[in-house]
Formats: sequence, structure tokens, C-alpha cells
Amino acid sequence: MRLRVRVRPGGAVRDVELKGKAKVRDLLRLLGYSEESAVVVREGVVLTEDEALMDGDEVEVYEAISGGLR
Repeated sequence: MRLRVRVRPGGAVRDVELKGKAKVRDLLRLLGYSEESAVVVREGVVLTEDEALMDGDEVEVYEAISGGLR
């Protein structure tokens, strides 16, 4: 299955290919993220790590950003 992925912040776009019936967790692993370090959004809806992805999906991956005051 082929997906179009936009990583935020930054907006880098890449096309990725996953084998078989892939879930959000499979995409995150392929991109090098843990389930705690990023979220996946499809059509404005945040997906859980167990949700299935479909061939041709266009999703956004939002990296968690942390920080604070010193």
C-alpha cells in the first residue's frame, strides 16, 4: 500500500510504501517514531495506533515537541 505522508512541523512530504494490511503503528515505526513521540492525522481526525491505513491515504504526522522555561 502507498501513502502520502506530511511530517509536521516542517511540512516535509514523502510517499511511503507499507506491505499488507498496515496500521498506524506500522507507519510510525517505518518513519522512526514511537507511539508516544508522534500522532497521525487523517482528514482532521487523530488516529489511534491500532487503526488501519488504506492504500492512497494522505496523512499528517505531528512530532511531539517538548520544552520549558529555564
